[in-house]
Amino acid sequence: MKERKKGTSYLSQRAYYIAVGIGLIALITLMVIYSYQTKDKRELAKQEINLDEVGNEAIQKTESTTENTSEDITTEATTEAPPTTTASTQQTAGTAILSYDGKTKLTWPISGNIILPFSMDTTVYFETLDQYKCNPGILIEAKEGQGVGALTKCQVRQIVQSEELGKQVILDMGNEYTAIYGQLKNIKVKKGDVLKAGDIIGYVAAPTDYYTLEGSHLYLELNHKETPVNPVNYLK
Repeated sequence: MKERKKGTSYLSQRAYYIAVGIGLIALITLMVIYSYQTKDKRELAKQEINLDEVGNEAIQKTESTTENTSEDITTEATTEAPPTTTASTQQTAGTAILSYDGKTKLTWPISGNIILPFSMDTTVYFETLDQYKCNPGILIEAKEGQGVGALTKCQVRQIVQSEELGKQVILDMGNEYTAIYGQLKNIKVKKGDVLKAGDIIGYVAAPTDYYTLEGSHLYLELNHKETPVNPVNYLK
């Protein structure tokens, strides 16, 4: 009986060691397999990171190329595009085109009688104001709404308005000759425009409160070197 117990105990211990050994081998095998899988995953992750970096570099290069190409195209377009100028701008490049000589007769801006003459040496009577004073221009009788033309080739210097003369257009004719049109409405020109004789500037307006008794008219003033001169002496 005692020998059987010893044999049984030996066999049990041997089986135990064998099972432990198998377990250790299995554990080591699993650890090796896990290590290889982890290594493979790390390698794949590194490859993905490298691919991302390569892709980003390629995108950056593409964007950089696109930006450079766009800049080149913009530069070429800017370089090749010819400057655009309007006819008015070309005509107003210099004052040489305005060369009124003071001798050539001017075109009447409107047809009508002179109801108040030029007078700088003596005073004349202003009916509405009921007073005598000098007059630096002339009042040409006209119907309200009648068109007003340019005296000669000229350039619009300024458009202004006052209580006495209403809307006014100041024209530069060259050689220090200027003309002032007053009592206007529906002005058709703008500052800088170059006109030729007869071009419509605007239309006769209702008279201002300073000229209600004189009636509707065109106010015309002519200056040379900023000094009023008699327009009648220059008109045809």
